[in-house]
Amino acid sequence: MTRPLLPLLAHFDLKGVLPRERHLLRHLDSLKSLGFQGVLVEYEEVFPFETVSLASHPEDRWSRAFLQEFLDHAAALELEIVPLQQCLGHLEYAFVHEAHRPFALPSQPLKDLHIGRPEAVEWMKAILGEIIAAHPRSRHIHLGLDEAHTLRAYAEEAGRQPLELFLDYLESLCTFCEAHGKKPLIWSDMLEEHYDPALLDRLLALRDRLILVPWDYSNDRNPPALVRFCGVRLSRRWLDEPLHPDAPPLPPALYESLPALEEWPPAVAELMSDFMASPWTVQPFFPARLWKRFGFTVWGASASATSQDGTLLPCYQRRMNNLSAWKEQAGHLDALIVTQWGRSNSLTVPNLIPEVCWPLLAFAACGTPAAFFPEIDARTVEALFLLIGQARENWCFTGKCRNNWQIENRLIAEMKRLLPLTGARRYEWETILLMVAIMRENKALHAAMEQIRRYEGIGRLPAEGWEPHRRRLVDFTEKWSQRETEARRHLEEGYHGTALREWFHTVFTNGRREAGRGLASINASAALKN
Repeated sequence: MTRPLLPLLAHFDLKGVLPRERHLLRHLDSLKSLGFQGVLVEYEEVFPFETVSLASHPEDRWSRAFLQEFLDHAAALELEIVPLQQCLGHLEYAFVHEAHRPFALPSQPLKDLHIGRPEAVEWMKAILGEIIAAHPRSRHIHLGLDEAHTLRAYAEEAGRQPLELFLDYLESLCTFCEAHGKKPLIWSDMLEEHYDPALLDRLLALRDRLILVPWDYSNDRNPPALVRFCGVRLSRRWLDEPLHPDAPPLPPALYESLPALEEWPPAVAELMSDFMASPWTVQPFFPARLWKRFGFTVWGASASATSQDGTLLPCYQRRMNNLSAWKEQAGHLDALIVTQWGRSNSLTVPNLIPEVCWPLLAFAACGTPAAFFPEIDARTVEALFLLIGQARENWCFTGKCRNNWQIENRLIAEMKRLLPLTGARRYEWETILLMVAIMRENKALHAAMEQIRRYEGIGRLPAEGWEPHRRRLVDFTEKWSQRETEARRHLEEGYHGTALREWFHTVFTNGRREAGRGLASINASAALKN
């Protein structure tokens, strides 16, 4: 089994579907067996804060005793726990509480800290201090600091540059962390988006005080056309060549509203000249090389799950391509984090059940998803996950796809055949099998609804012509109820809490509602004919 060339950290995003305590400790065991060195843990409201009230769902909040057990278990496995406390953006879970709203910059929803208010900064440092104090063994603390988009409007109001305000705040946080014996990490996107050559010396003064984490969850080896550096930019070339195969699929209004690559300030254009793949595209993953050249410690970040993956299964092939491309940047990295986002933010629907991401964590560490299922032939496992990825991405119902309509049936049959060989990984295998089965029913619903939309609302189809469509939806509803019962029985073994209930609502309640809308449309359309 190939072991990772880079230090690897996995990401536990606890605002997603929440594992039961014993199950989470088992996750730590699995990471150790694959060769991971650490875990980036994003607690949000499950952390047992004592000085602030942040839990909207107290029943999901960890006890101090379990937090200590979790940290002790990781230490026994020699896994470093790196806590992630968002200190600028992505604070939706805090600002839903009326008491904390005065600390937010105005936006809808409230999400970014008002760093111009000293009382807001002190409030955040109190939260950060609790997180730090609870992790005496951790050498690092992740401060987040990504995607704080309202900072630009606040900077304009204050008559200052966004990066200038950002650095003021970052410097104070570095000093705070250093006083507590921790080295901070931050996501690097705000530095890239608001890069200002006039502030380069201030930025470089921080290179020994923090670690930068550029993230890219979708790129592979293709030079991107949309560039986040000194603004989000796009070459004007694409306005004149919309049919070019490399043209990004963006609406013309967005093309015209974004600043152009060709309009970079001279100092930025000179800096970026070494990172251009062509006059209109940049090299993939260029921020890692750029920050490394400037002398920073750089940890990259790929993803095994984002909101783009939805609620059932990740896009396995896309995720593996991204992981492979990141690993090719090893010479420019000091570590790699494999993120697993539980939601896009704490107010949105949950993403994937973490179990379905283990093949990707195995791929990141060992170069093959088969490393997580060692009792099964590696080529068989690899072929299966490629096929699952194909099924996951095949949502069209044209004649060209006729041979793929039954792909889930073949997958389910093969996974059931192999189930006795999964050994200690049986629960994970069964979870993925369950998601394939749910996807099969979901695709049947989408196909049925597509057929209904061809006839609905014009009253041409005879009433009896609607009966096959009605039967299809009734059949779906019966299978859907059976699948939900099966899913609850299985998933509640390993998961619990508010987010799990929300996941079931997102998948099953919404599926029933869609089928109900279809039946209502059939009744209304049949009545038109009568």
